[in-house]
Amino acid sequence: MKPRLINALEAALYLGVCENTFRAYVRLGKLPRPIRLGKRRVYDLKKIDLALDKLSGIGTKHGIIDTAEDKRREIHELLSQD
Repeated sequence: MKPRLINALEAALYLGVCENTFRAYVRLGKLPRPIRLGKRRVYDLKKIDLALDKLSGIGTKHGIIDTAEDKRREIHELLSQD
């Protein structure tokens, strides 16, 4: 079973970027902020996926991403845009 709440490192690995890059995208508002769960700050995987869907326009102009490499490339392109 895949966890829904993940830490920053796990989220970065999920997106294929380093942790510092992931945190920068969060600070810029391109990705959702963490939620507090006790003393931990965790990221909701569903919110991350929704943010990426919104950025990429999945289901609209871009269509569905076919492979993991396509998804990684799309994520890098979208997050690098201003």
